[in-house]
Amino acid sequence: MTSTTYQTCLASLTLTDSNTNGGGDASSSPTTEALLECISNTFDTTHQNTNASIDTFFLLYAASLIFFMQTGFAMICAGCVRINNVQNTLLKN
Repeated sequence: MTSTTYQTCLASLTLTDSNTNGGGDASSSPTTEALLECISNTFDTTHQNTNASIDTFFLLYAASLIFFMQTGFAMICAGCVRINNVQNTLLKN
């Protein structure tokens, strides 16, 4: 069963309130401000995780482009020299 962010925050705040009050009134609900703060913190964490994933993807994508640009440059250099000098030219570049 999947719970929403609202349900998760409500459950955690209700547990925190009941533990703070000595386990007294279990039907007391958390304040709206505390609930909104919990939801906001959850979304901020999710947003930060998404940004980190996008940054990692961009880094890998850029690295693969650099790798293929290097091989393309090697093919251009190999095409500009005679067949006898291809290995020597590729090793120097």
